[in-house]
Amino acid sequence: MKKKRVKLITGRTIEQGMFIEHKTSKEYFDATATCFMNERLIKELDIEDYVKVNTDIASIVLRAEREKGIPKDLIFIPMGPWANFILNIDIGLSGMPSFKGVDATIEPTDDRPLELKDLIGLYKG
Repeated sequence: MKKKRVKLITGRTIEQGMFIEHKTSKEYFDATATCFMNERLIKELDIEDYVKVNTDIASIVLRAEREKGIPKDLIFIPMGPWANFILNIDIGLSGMPSFKGVDATIEPTDDRPLELKDLIGLYKG
């Protein structure tokens, strides 16, 4: 299976913000369990509907979405439980966790994103 090294950035989106008070809704799931990427990258890896995003912290499956304004070797994930699951929460000297420029690999998958309750169950406490 093809894999590609990319830089991961996260951030707020209008859709994510609209449903932030309704985190168990389908609309919030659709707004945050998504990975936006360049169409050329999707074609290069033969990604159909879903992508597995791997970081040094964890792996997560997300819905793949084409976005013209994103450079080929960059992916964008809206802030939310799915993005948080694969990010390092170590704040280091900056006092902020890493939300931008995180090293990641992506690969096509037929798996589907976890529902919120299943994702929360994976968190180790």
